[in-house]
Amino acid sequence: MDFPKNNIVVYTAITNDYDTVIETNKDPNVDYICFTDNIDLKSDTWDIRYVQDLWHKDPKMLPDKWVGEYKYSIWVDANIEITSMPSTWIDCLQENKIATFSAKNYQCAYIEADVCKEKGLDKVDKINTLIEI
Repeated sequence: MDFPKNNIVVYTAITNDYDTVIETNKDPNVDYICFTDNIDLKSDTWDIRYVQDLWHKDPKMLPDKWVGEYKYSIWVDANIEITSMPSTWIDCLQENKIATFSAKNYQCAYIEADVCKEKGLDKVDKINTLIEI
């Protein structure tokens, strides 16, 4: 197993050419990984890792499987611009094991799931499975 030089990773996933990576000023204390099914995707910031038949939610929901070698993992949707140094975000954890960004649009996972289905952001049966967990 390859061990990272840093203890912190910011990671994302892009499938079906839904998004492109947003380049950012790199935090030298952080590794940046993008999992994708697009073999042609390139980036100056992100370590692009090609995964055939990738389901875009898998890395987000199973960080131990995808980035388990890191002490801290930070999921960021690919369409989000990182405007600060992610290594400073770790202080927000304090004694907690998990932290999330606040959702500006929806305060309920069920409402967000309905919107995702309406917009066709994923297969309805996959969304339903996730929301039933």
